[in-house]
Amino acid sequence: MGFTTRLKNHLIRTTAMASECNPIFALFEVGVAGMSNETSIYARLIGTGLGYLGMGFIYDRGRDKLKEVFKITKDSSEKAKSFFDICYGTTFSLAWTPILYAASGVRDLRELGYGVLCATVFGGINGFPIGYAIDSFNDLTSTGECNRKFYPNIVRKRHPHIKKGIAAGLAVASIGATGLIYSGNSYYRNNNTHNNVTVSQNLEGRIK
Repeated sequence: MGFTTRLKNHLIRTTAMASECNPIFALFEVGVAGMSNETSIYARLIGTGLGYLGMGFIYDRGRDKLKEVFKITKDSSEKAKSFFDICYGTTFSLAWTPILYAASGVRDLRELGYGVLCATVFGGINGFPIGYAIDSFNDLTSTGECNRKFYPNIVRKRHPHIKKGIAAGLAVASIGATGLIYSGNSYYRNNNTHNNVTVSQNLEGRIK
């Protein structure tokens, strides 16, 4: 496999990972871990950037190598494939998220620890979807096969040009969904702050 082909595969699979992960982790970071939009956006930008710079390749190659070690093949059961993806997602998240959040400016140890713990658990849960996303993008971009049980035949049998359009649409939809999550969080926080100020003013007025 030549360098150009390897680079193409890397870019496609990293896009698959980013498209699946960013909306979900953005929701987790601002909705569960309590991070600000700014910190979460920075984490998403760093994570995506490092993914394209090589972290996505490490994730993908590690996944492929460990599948060989544990003899997970295209003929393995969907249950075995899913269990492998969950275990791999948990392990990778445990190793990666402390570095990511520290680099993103999280300095509060409680917030960092809570974020890492939740991200690790969430990374395990997300192991199956991200593995499914990688395999699906392989088929959509004609760079590999997708033998997942739940991959719809109506998509598998489409013309390659249509498949590539679907892949591009999924990537754009992911960016849009991530933006909506941050917009919703800003609205919620601003509205909550306004309500708290109003209640405080009312209480002060009654005391006077």
